[in-house]
Amino acid sequence: MYVAPANSFLDRIRLTTLDRARWRVLAFSFLGLAVLLCLSVWPLEVVVGIAVAVSGIDVARRYSLIWDPRRDERYRALAAYGDPERVSQQLEPVIAYRRPHALNVIVSPDWIVFPDFVAVRPHDVMWLYADVANAPHGLATRRRPGHAAVVVVRRLDPERGIQVPLRLAMRGSVDAVLDLLAALARAAPWAHVGYSQELEAAFRPAASDAAFRQVDALREGTAIAG
Repeated sequence: MYVAPANSFLDRIRLTTLDRARWRVLAFSFLGLAVLLCLSVWPLEVVVGIAVAVSGIDVARRYSLIWDPRRDERYRALAAYGDPERVSQQLEPVIAYRRPHALNVIVSPDWIVFPDFVAVRPHDVMWLYADVANAPHGLATRRRPGHAAVVVVRRLDPERGIQVPLRLAMRGSVDAVLDLLAALARAAPWAHVGYSQELEAAFRPAASDAAFRQVDALREGTAIAG
């Protein structure tokens, strides 16, 4: 079993995985029980047993990640930037000492760390938009209940070994959403800003390589202009 130093990046991953597992135990148990009670004519004891077994399979997988957080995809995805062990050590002081921005996102010159400890370099921030109605500052939106800052990043898929788009949504007040997006736009001025159907299509997993290259070209142009 891996034993990480106190407050290390791996310990933080372990704790969030534990929280996920706890909630999934409850969610799977209640959902499975409700569905089976509605659809089944089996005795209650059998229904409860099946619900517990289904939830247990998923939870067992998550608890295996708690014992060895190096198997977690958030750790393995750091291989895009070098040896994950060394990269996670670089992340530890960023997380420990840098004050989070709005919606608990850490925005630094070298790293963007999201609340669930998904960490990317600023050059992998691809697209930003506000999922709120009538957002100002030129941030085109879709109209849905609630408010969210949506960030599409380029991230390594450790299972397939390729770069894929990952969409992250941080919910909060309109002011917090716009504050975070403004900070991310300053950290990654090459990223697309604002929602459109064209960008939605461009950042589909099957078509994202061309979108990634376009943002890389914008970043290189920004660097030359600067």
